[in-house]
Amino acid sequence: MDIVIKAQLRDISVDASSYRADNLVPAVCYGPKKENLHVVLEHSAVLKAYREAFKNTVVKLDIDGKMTEVLFYNVEYDYLTDRIQHIDFYLIDPKSPVIAEVPLSFDGVSLAVVNLSCILNPLLETIKVKCLPKDLPSRISVDIAKLVGFDSVIKVADIELAKEVTVLTPADRSACGVIAPRGVKKGAVTEEAAE
Repeated sequence: MDIVIKAQLRDISVDASSYRADNLVPAVCYGPKKENLHVVLEHSAVLKAYREAFKNTVVKLDIDGKMTEVLFYNVEYDYLTDRIQHIDFYLIDPKSPVIAEVPLSFDGVSLAVVNLSCILNPLLETIKVKCLPKDLPSRISVDIAKLVGFDSVIKVADIELAKEVTVLTPADRSACGVIAPRGVKKGAVTEEAAE
């Protein structure tokens, strides 16, 4: 389902604080070989869209009836009120690859957790990928069934992705592992682990 946010062109001669006082968020849209677009968006609408899309889902800005495809690139918050103050959008070219951070989802059952009382230890929340906008995954599933012993670790290189998606995060980075129960020495093998 498409995520659409209504926007209107911004008069850059007007101070950004005036827009914020009217519950609007100033934003700029930019991309290679494209002219920058300055827009404003209603705060609650853009906050809802950002929570749904994060930085890895193409969204459409409805700018006075014209649809413009973008990715959230940078979102600035007021550290006191936690309200969005400004947004940078990246203008999409459907034929050009984009780079995005995609959230990891840790799925399945780990024998190390079930049988050895280990605690799942996610080490990465996202990985960076490069692909065409149409191939951009909304999330990446990591199968934790590979975590079977106290020293089990899943590296970025172990994560399976579509061939159209190139991973930019270093392959030797650990995506997740397990924390052994207290009193168990690293490298210890139990009867359950051996099975």
